[in-house]
Amino acid sequence: MLSLEIWILIATVVGFVPLYIDLIWRMKERDKIDFKLLRFRKIYQALDDPKHTEDRWNIRILHPNKPIEHCSVWYNNERLGWDKKEEPYYETFIDTMSGGNIKLPIGIDVGNANISIKNGKRTIKKTKLLDIPVVPE
Repeated sequence: MLSLEIWILIATVVGFVPLYIDLIWRMKERDKIDFKLLRFRKIYQALDDPKHTEDRWNIRILHPNKPIEHCSVWYNNERLGWDKKEEPYYETFIDTMSGGNIKLPIGIDVGNANISIKNGKRTIKKTKLLDIPVVPE
């Protein structure tokens, strides 16, 4: 038969296990980055020929609750460029409550495309392109 001290030790350990699980869960939720992900169409004009325009899908990351230091967007495991400069760049800093736009390639298949948002090497959100809500430009 177990002595009283051993029963007390077992009860203490069993009582603290849920507290540790709750602590780990809260720490994991605290590190989570939450933001809005939107899709829209935008008409771009060529710089050399103003009559030439192209209609392209864009993705907008909006209002993250924490800064995203090395934000990159992937379309079916292919990196996408940001819509800020003429030459593409693939990683940017998004501050808290700000945002950024990403150009999708011309002629993409929107039907079954996987979109991944990453902060450095860590994936913070995965979704299908058709699951992203469409908004006006």
